[in-house]
Amino acid sequence: MDEQKIIELIRKTGKWGLIVILLLIFFFSSFRAVSPGTIKVVTRVGQVTGRVLHPGANFIIPFFEGTLVYNTKKVIYETTSAEKQKGSQADYKDFPVDTNTKDGQQVDVYYTVRFSIDPSKATWVAQHIGSEDALVEKIVKTDSRIWVRNVAREYEANELYTGNVE
Repeated sequence: MDEQKIIELIRKTGKWGLIVILLLIFFFSSFRAVSPGTIKVVTRVGQVTGRVLHPGANFIIPFFEGTLVYNTKKVIYETTSAEKQKGSQADYKDFPVDTNTKDGQQVDVYYTVRFSIDPSKATWVAQHIGSEDALVEKIVKTDSRIWVRNVAREYEANELYTGNVE
């Protein structure tokens, strides 16, 4: 084989090799694996499409579609002291709520919220709230702190400490 034929063969195989590599990249970036206990909401160029990917292998249009991950298992939001936060198994940790009781006593209230995202509502959450972190910050944290403050204000301090609360 002369030198000219070798160069021509390299050019042809190089073009086909590049095409094969690009097709493999496109093919493998088309799949999204979804872990058990999670779902993924599909977005197309940043907008929520309404399509939900359930656990297993799923197909999306690469480079145009992305996904937002939501945990469908129980998630724990917990308020606790700074010392106890290190040993906490909660998914989201925060500081206790400080409020006044009915008799004017200053108290710190520690509490835990367990929640999960309903897969049928995940597209609404993605469209109106955002990520799971945004859901915790905008809804769980904000609403639970308001609720805890209001409940604590309905009771005297001794009722809270003795557990005489319904």
